[in-house]
Amino acid sequence: MKALIFNQKSFSAAKRLLLCAFFSLSSLAIINLLLFEKINNAEKKAKLAKFQEIYPQLQADISEKYKIDERGRKIFTNSEKEILFVEAMTNKGYSGEIKVLIGINKINCNLVGVRILEHKETPGLGDKIETRISNWILNFNGKSIKNTNFKVKKDGGDFDAFTGATITPRAVVELVGEVLLDAEKKYCN
Repeated sequence: MKALIFNQKSFSAAKRLLLCAFFSLSSLAIINLLLFEKINNAEKKAKLAKFQEIYPQLQADISEKYKIDERGRKIFTNSEKEILFVEAMTNKGYSGEIKVLIGINKINCNLVGVRILEHKETPGLGDKIETRISNWILNFNGKSIKNTNFKVKKDGGDFDAFTGATITPRAVVELVGEVLLDAEKKYCN
């Protein structure tokens, strides 16, 4: 009789736990459905702001108009087609992936600007790649393959690294150099 009571209590507790899990998961699913559009719109707005930081004259949202190249990079063009935007990613950051938006003038193949879209770099060190922390990323403006060695100074290049954080700037500089070299071969006049 005792074993039967214990099993009934265990079964009752298991039912309560299962019911609690069901309601928790259901609540999360409903919240996700309700907020999905808001989150998606906020992400689009933030991305458009990055495009406009690089090229303020850009009026239309071009974040949905892209093609993917053979390296998996997203290639965006504005309606005037003079500026090429490339969304590229490197996994050579100190803390993993760094996603970058690169603006290139297709006429002279100079960099219009570079902005960081996502990263997980160390706060206070590697996060200096963001414009809200440091102006370092603005050093790319106007650079081209012809006038710039896309390496950090420690490796004989033209870009400063951060004290105590060479890996992050090295990853960004090398990625931008690779993208610009590809753009010069494929997209620039």
